[in-house]
Amino acid sequence: MALVQIRSRITVAVHNGIVEYPFEGPVVHIVCTQSFDFETDASDRCGIRIAVRNEEKPWSMGDTVEGREIAKFLCSAGVYAAASPNFEALLLKKYVVNGVANLLSVVTDTNCQGLIAGHWQRMQHLYDEFVAVLSVQFPVGFAALPEDLHRVVFDCLASYSMHYPSTKRDFDLGRALELGSLNGYLQACARRLGIPTPHNDRLIADVKKMLGKRDGPQSATWSLSLVGLDSLGIREGALAATA
Repeated sequence: MALVQIRSRITVAVHNGIVEYPFEGPVVHIVCTQSFDFETDASDRCGIRIAVRNEEKPWSMGDTVEGREIAKFLCSAGVYAAASPNFEALLLKKYVVNGVANLLSVVTDTNCQGLIAGHWQRMQHLYDEFVAVLSVQFPVGFAALPEDLHRVVFDCLASYSMHYPSTKRDFDLGRALELGSLNGYLQACARRLGIPTPHNDRLIADVKKMLGKRDGPQSATWSLSLVGLDSLGIREGALAATA
């Protein structure tokens, strides 16, 4: 993996899942609780419109000095955003939703409705392993999650209906996948903690096999996009790191 050094007062990381950042300095991780679909629309000049789901939910980040600054900046740009003292729990909830659905959608070639209708048991096994690992890895944030987390996660997935997770769309478009920050991160934590995760291990192996067929044996398994913001005029830069 080749990394480009970036220097920024604040670095904003927007990606699926959780990742251990490969650089120093304050990092603001954003959870995009909304989801987006691109739909055909003859009345639009481009013939495509962006359908936003869960518009009432803000993009969330930690309630820190940097987090509040970035939330203010995003709101000024028309993005509904808020710094939350309960951010770790929000991150973990979204991580479980993505972990149960995103890579499985790639393997099964189906949307959220199809996952629930045809792959319920496999999703249950993935969910149980996420709970087993995250409750140990993030005890404070996990304790702040709702007691009915299972219902919350699967109700969220059901609300997406015909929506395809972003990872599935990335796969179909030939893009690198965020495997290392999705189920791959859980797998790494589980190995450090000595917790078995056979269902996540199998899912990761299945995805890697599909990537091998799509791209060859040296296919990328994750991507990370970063944006640095400087409040003295908002200078923007980007880093794309691909394994």
